[in-house]
Amino acid sequence: MEMAAPVTMAPDLQTLSPSLPTISGTATRVLDILYRSGDHRLQILIKTNGAVGKYSPFTLDKPNRLVIDLPRLKESANKPPSPSASPG
Repeated sequence: MEMAAPVTMAPDLQTLSPSLPTISGTATRVLDILYRSGDHRLQILIKTNGAVGKYSPFTLDKPNRLVIDLPRLKESANKPPSPSASPG
């Protein structure tokens, strides 16, 4: 498996979900994944039930894909990511 360059996470996800709540406690579950694309960029919001702590974003190729490793977290629902309802 060939790995591509590391991913830089953008700090402006507030535009994807402008009302982010204050988080307390350590996350154990992924509750939802939202995304929005446009203007040659992609924003991803991963909602959890607490603070994530350390995570590892990276890319893989053949085929190209983004991986965000969230250690010790479980997925709450088996569903594909949802497009954001926010205008872009």
